[in-house]
Amino acid sequence: MARIAAEERQLSYHEKGRCWRKFYRGKMHYLDPRGISKSDDASYRQALRNWEQKKLAIDLEEASQNAPSTITALRLAETIKRLPTPDLESLGLDPSTIAALNVEAAMRGQPEGSLNFGPRQTTIAGLVDAYISAKRALANAGAISRQMLIEYEHNARFFGEWATQTGTIHTDSIDSGCLERYRQFILRLKNPAFAKRAETAPLGRLTIRKRLARLKSLIEWAYETEQLAMLPRNLKGLAKLRLENHEEAEKTADELFWTVEEVRELFAAATQRTKLYILLAVNCGYTQTDIATLRHAHIDWQTGVISRPRHKTKGKQVHKLWPSTLELLKAEATKPDKKQQSSGLVLLGENRLPLLYHSDTTTSKQDTIRLAFSVLLKSQIKKRLRESSPELFKLAKRASSTMSKEQLNEIKREQKRRADQIDAAIKEALANESRTFKSFRKTSANLIERQFGDGSKLADQFLGHTQKATKRFYVDSHYESLFTAIDWLGEQYGLAE
Repeated sequence: MARIAAEERQLSYHEKGRCWRKFYRGKMHYLDPRGISKSDDASYRQALRNWEQKKLAIDLEEASQNAPSTITALRLAETIKRLPTPDLESLGLDPSTIAALNVEAAMRGQPEGSLNFGPRQTTIAGLVDAYISAKRALANAGAISRQMLIEYEHNARFFGEWATQTGTIHTDSIDSGCLERYRQFILRLKNPAFAKRAETAPLGRLTIRKRLARLKSLIEWAYETEQLAMLPRNLKGLAKLRLENHEEAEKTADELFWTVEEVRELFAAATQRTKLYILLAVNCGYTQTDIATLRHAHIDWQTGVISRPRHKTKGKQVHKLWPSTLELLKAEATKPDKKQQSSGLVLLGENRLPLLYHSDTTTSKQDTIRLAFSVLLKSQIKKRLRESSPELFKLAKRASSTMSKEQLNEIKREQKRRADQIDAAIKEALANESRTFKSFRKTSANLIERQFGDGSKLADQFLGHTQKATKRFYVDSHYESLFTAIDWLGEQYGLAE
């Protein structure tokens, strides 16, 4: 069999894991077989077959989540006809999911327009187990991350435990009254005293909203898989809450924003790549996700203008790059794909992977930008510590060739004690530092608001907000006002040139 040329390979080789891998839909997928060499064409072909199977499962699972059951069945049937028959059981899918995907078998002998999704759950405990099983199938297929699986399971179990404790046993009990009682219970958990009586931890506003949003997802899944006959009428607005962020409101400016002097200091001490991250944050109001998802198609390299949908809100976002930002971006940018001009991510990590991604081998998010900024912040804290407490960095005695073994060991122990003290001081300073990389974005918006406020909405436009009040500023003729504000920002920071 002919050898496979490197440029023809669809998968990339992972040296550390000695396996083939594929980045797809924002996640890195590591493929069997493992422990193989890069030159083993047979193992590559096997990994490619495994990837085709896995990709099909991801696409089918996504389709089944995004369309009503009958429409999904028709779409999946057409997909299965065009592709080789997948071995669904080998993917670790639960029986009800296999029944939904194996459309022709699921619909055989059924009345037109109906599907067999497995036995109907009559208890909330059984419903929660079935829901978690479905989410675990998605995780096994690589359609969602392990981190998301844990989140779905934790929130579903929380609802199940509440239902058991309140005597809400059967799925027929899931109605508007049930959801409202659960919502009131969740809201009361914001009170530490009530949470203590309920023998659970108090919840913050974001956790409250997430608890209710995940319950909404559970109820919608139960309805779509015909576990529930109808949806509660208050489901749509279940998680729509306006909870005041008192902690944020009580923070001072020093706890929310970097000063212009601090931005300059951090920029001066940063590596070239981290300098670019900081420039994109203060010049364009970008978060880590905004930077990591920046594509060649978004940038006019001649004019230095970025026009893109914001990753979070999908609203239109336009920024004019400072000369320094454009120069560094050109120096660090990847080359556009020759087959797909102007596509592809502009910035990748040293490992040629996206700056922000989820791995299917861990529950954590890999954030290269946060890590780079953390290293920079630690170095600056250590520098300030050296200036304020120089005694920590000085030894009472220095080692010499005339010292005994015991004396040398004592110096080593002293070095270890000093190192531990320095580490503890750095950790304490980091714990007391409430500002993060995202604070650069807030700092620039705050400067614009103070200079161009009075209802101009330029700060909202800079941040990529999509409120109706800012609609008129998203007309092309009004971007000049924003560009003027961005030029002014560059002058304040002294980083534009």
